[in-house]
Amino acid sequence: MIYVVGTESCWLKGSRQPFIKIGTTIDLRQRMAKMQTDNPQELKVHYLFNGGADREAELHAMLHHFHYRAEWFRTWVGQEPIKPWIEGEWFQGDKDLIVLNRGVIS
Repeated sequence: MIYVVGTESCWLKGSRQPFIKIGTTIDLRQRMAKMQTDNPQELKVHYLFNGGADREAELHAMLHHFHYRAEWFRTWVGQEPIKPWIEGEWFQGDKDLIVLNRGVIS
C-alpha cells in the first residue's frame, strides 16, 4: 500500500509544515505511529493507493521537482500545489487505485 502523509493543513499555502511523505507499508498503523513519534505536528493520511514499491517509484519520479529529502516532498513550489499531480496526472483515469482520498486515519 502506498501512503501520502502530511499535516491536516499541509495543502494550504503558508502551512507551518508544507511537506508530505510518500512511502509504502504493509502495516499502516505501525508506520504512522513511528512517523508520529518523529514529528512534532499531528500527521494525517491524505491518500492511500493500492500498489507497491514500483508504483511508489513512479510517483516519486513524477514528483521529482517537488522533492525535498528522502521520501519527503514540498506541497507548494511557488504557487503550484502538488495535489493536482497526485489526483490527476498520476492516475490518468485509473481511479480504482485510490483507497482513500483526502481522508484522515488517526
